[in-house]
Amino acid sequence: MSSHYSSSKSAITAFTNRVTTGQLIDNCDSHMLINILEAVYDFVVIFDDELVLLDCSKSFSEYFNEDYCMMVGKNLRYIIPEFEKKDLYSEFKLACDRMGYYEHDNFALDDPNLYKQPIYVRFKMYPMNSLIICTAEDITIRIQYDILRQKYSQLLTKNEQMELLLSNSENNFLPIKNSEANLEEILQKQKYFTVREIEVSMLIIQGKSTKEIAESLFISNKAINFHRSNIRRKLGITNSKVSLKSSLLDL
Repeated sequence: MSSHYSSSKSAITAFTNRVTTGQLIDNCDSHMLINILEAVYDFVVIFDDELVLLDCSKSFSEYFNEDYCMMVGKNLRYIIPEFEKKDLYSEFKLACDRMGYYEHDNFALDDPNLYKQPIYVRFKMYPMNSLIICTAEDITIRIQYDILRQKYSQLLTKNEQMELLLSNSENNFLPIKNSEANLEEILQKQKYFTVREIEVSMLIIQGKSTKEIAESLFISNKAINFHRSNIRRKLGITNSKVSLKSSLLDL
């Protein structure tokens, strides 16, 4: 173990000396550096100072549709077009001037023409004389987990709303706040409510906009407006200036 550590330390020292003294960096040098950095990072990419690809780790090249040999010599604009689309060049140069490196916490590589499958990375780029070293961590699973967790949370919220509605009445009526004198009239109006209209009503009560309700229920704004119109009709609201939220809260 100590022998491996010593050889790695010697290799890093030798590479650093060659770079800092301006000596020519060949394929053996770049492969050596990549092998060392791969012990810490998921992906390693080496560009020249014009952001032309010189070398990259096998783990990174396996994500591309093209062969590795076809990628070498191509500019960052081609390899990672998202970098240019998001106008990160000026941001990259400014960060390197200020801090000596540039980093991004959540960057998507999802162009189907270039990549076999979408990946999300946290990367850092830093100049080293005539080279720009890019190291990256694969955070795809973490991002996918966060997306699933968010969707699951939305489903839980919807289920809780439905349970609340069902607990108020065996017939799926809206929660009732009126006195017993008005109960029969209210039930007459509410007994024709669909499950979807109840869902929309609950979100209206929460102060959600049409767009927010549509996103929560994964349907169009037009569909939400249709349900709003039906709810107004079933509640007997004929004046368009009357607040639907207030009317529902007054039930």
